[in-house]
Amino acid sequence: MEFIVQSQTELKKYSRNTHQALEKDSAQISLLIRQNKFATRSVILFCFSLMEAYLNGLAWDYMQSVDVSTLSNTTKKLLEDAPNPVSLRKKLEKYPQKITGSDIWLVQTNKETLNAFLNIVKPFRDSLVHPSPFSAPEKLGGHDKLRLLYRIDYDTGLLTANLLVSLLELLHFHVYSESKQFPEWFTQLKQEVENASNVVRKIEVET
Repeated sequence: MEFIVQSQTELKKYSRNTHQALEKDSAQISLLIRQNKFATRSVILFCFSLMEAYLNGLAWDYMQSVDVSTLSNTTKKLLEDAPNPVSLRKKLEKYPQKITGSDIWLVQTNKETLNAFLNIVKPFRDSLVHPSPFSAPEKLGGHDKLRLLYRIDYDTGLLTANLLVSLLELLHFHVYSESKQFPEWFTQLKQEVENASNVVRKIEVET
């Protein structure tokens, strides 16, 4: 996140420059753009990897706390992510209910956050993980992967990070209520995302 903010801040300094000045600094501007793109794409990939790791951790924690023999074969396969891999979408949709017995996504605001993560920013992540000149199947949105790949910018990265933090909070409270504190890494992550969002908003106002 810090790398995104730094490169974005530097790029915004050039927004009021004359064409002649921009041409003079074209090499530095090009470098900043590449750094910004790299940082943003890395943040998006990190967010989805962290989400899957967290969900897998919830499943593992739950499996250690129950009599596994009482679970159905379908539930065990789902939570163990085996023998066939379970998609991130299915984990997000199914794990909370399987673990707690109640469906977190019945709450409209929670569902909207989930949909934004899966249907708005996940296609950008998919364009990075599965780059292709072919469009995604209609059942998966039919989006143009290459167009999404080249559209990724710092706004996309910040949106992804903010949705990740919101979903992690929802899942933690749903599964643990107040019986378990947030891990230190989450508190640090949330603060870093908030700081990055505030800095970018300040940059937009000033320019």
